Amino acid sequence: MSHIYQPVMIRRLILDGGRSSDIKIAEDLSAKDPSQVDYYRDRVNNMVGKVLRKNGIVQKQEADYILNDIQKLSPNEKEELISICELKIDAFTKKRNFEIWDHRSRTRKPIPGSIIHKVFERAKGRCELCGISNDLKHLEVDHIIPKSLGGSDEIHNFQA
Repeated sequence: MSHIYQPVMIRRLILDGGRSSDIKIAEDLSAKDPSQVDYYRDRVNNMVGKVLRKNGIVQKQEADYILNDIQKLSPNEKEELISICELKIDAFTKKRNFEIWDHRSRTRKPIPGSIIHKVFERAKGRCELCGISNDLKHLEVDHIIPKSLGGSDEIHNFQA
C-alpha cells in the first residue's frame, strides 16, 4: 500500500464493518486531500468570510472566524438558525439543480492506466517539469497542451 488511497479505503471499510459506499470512501479521501482544504479555505477567506465580515455577522481573529453575539442566542434560537441555514442550502441546491458545482466537475474521461504507466516509466519517477522525485511529492499525469486548447490524448502530449 504505497499510496494514500488504499489505506484510506481499507480503513473506511473496516470502520463500516467491511462494507461501505463509494461516497463515504470518496469523502474520506477528500478529507485527506490538502488541495481540497486549500481550495475551500481560499473560498472562506476571500469570498464568504469577507461578505459576512462586511455585513457585521462575523469577525476574524488570526485564522478563526467568530460569530458575533452568539452568546446572546438561546439554544432554541441556535437550533432555529441552523434549521434556516439547512433550508436555504436545500432550496438553493434544488433551484440550481446542482449546477453550482458544474465548474468543478470532470466531464472528460480519466487518463487510461496504460498511458499513465508509460508516462511514469518514461519520466523515471520524476516530474518532467521540475525534476522532483515521486518519493518527495505525489506525481500525476496531465496534458502538456490542455484539451481545452486543442491538445490530444496521444502519449506525446502527456507528462508526469
